[in-house]
Amino acid sequence: MKRFFAAFGVNVESAFYAAAEDAEACVLDLRDRGVKAIVGPGLVTELAEQAGMKSVFLYSRALMQAAFDTALEVAHATLAATSRRRRLDRCCRICATA
Repeated sequence: MKRFFAAFGVNVESAFYAAAEDAEACVLDLRDRGVKAIVGPGLVTELAEQAGMKSVFLYSRALMQAAFDTALEVAHATLAATSRRRRLDRCCRICATA
């Protein structure tokens, strides 16, 4: 996940809680630090909505990892397509000037 965020210059904050009672404090702390949206399980997304934040519900850590893996694959494919398009553009410019 860190590679995905770094590749696109996305700033991501992480927070962890041990018990449900701690979740609200984590959400409020993130809000106070300027975080606008939270990705997490049901309890956390409900707390985020109550705190006026956007939220994305993900059921488990495995699903979160799968979602980020998919996003990383899409990002790699997009970068590869962009690279191919740039090479083709260069070739077209060379042919046009020749």
